[in-house]
Amino acid sequence: MSATDVLAVLNGTGTSDIDNPSSTVETATAYELLRVDAALWPRIRKLIEADIRDAPRERQKAIGPSELGTDCPHCLAAKLAGWPRRRGAAWLPFIGTCVHEHFERMFARLNPQGFDPNMGQRPYETEMRVTVGELHGLAGGYPVQGSIDLYDRHSASTIDWKMSVPPPCRT
Repeated sequence: MSATDVLAVLNGTGTSDIDNPSSTVETATAYELLRVDAALWPRIRKLIEADIRDAPRERQKAIGPSELGTDCPHCLAAKLAGWPRRRGAAWLPFIGTCVHEHFERMFARLNPQGFDPNMGQRPYETEMRVTVGELHGLAGGYPVQGSIDLYDRHSASTIDWKMSVPPPCRT
């Protein structure tokens, strides 16, 4: 598969150099179907992006602990003011959520299994709910709550998973 093929799929365009254009849906590979039906990827992408936009994280109104640590005062002020965000599907936060979910399952498997009423024998706790403080403003206040991604009992450490993308190359 070439970079041109990947871009064609992402842009929802097809190419016409299929070896066997008469191949049927029943015998075609997924790759061939994407190349034959140029409208398939846009339909699939629309379903995926609608699901991403409908995720609980995207509907969250209250500011969480991670948002308080932003380097952008304008972004923090906009969030505090309740300004609506206008953006497309948030692919990078979605990918980060997928990674978080994988780590949550992985560390749950690393814990000893069985009943432990005080969880003292479990070295790891994932998604531990915490309240880190309160925000007060003209319209009242509310507690700032969030989740610790991973708590390691042996070292008494908290871990906050962050996904980052390197900046684009500039010439």
